[in-house]
Amino acid sequence: MILCIISAICYTALCQGNSMAKKSDANISFTNKMEKEYVMMKNGLALHVKDGNTTTLSSPFKLNNGGLVMPDGTVQMSDGTTKKLKEGEYIDIDGQMGKVKK
Repeated sequence: MILCIISAICYTALCQGNSMAKKSDANISFTNKMEKEYVMMKNGLALHVKDGNTTTLSSPFKLNNGGLVMPDGTVQMSDGTTKKLKEGEYIDIDGQMGKVKK
């Protein structure tokens, strides 16, 4: 009987520990995303996000790879090609494009 009680207490403590680890991992991941600098399209506007602060892009934004993002969401790649960011898409400071996760 005592062994069953001790087992139940240990199991409960283990489950709580795993739950805490998952919450910590989520916070670390969220913090890293906030530190990343990128431009995204939302509601037809190019938005510049840096350190968790969002502003409307009002002048060309230079990427580390030499590309430029224009206030209308047009991206001039370093090789001279152009792309237009669509609603929900982003390009980060290093020129990596993707979709914003909801």
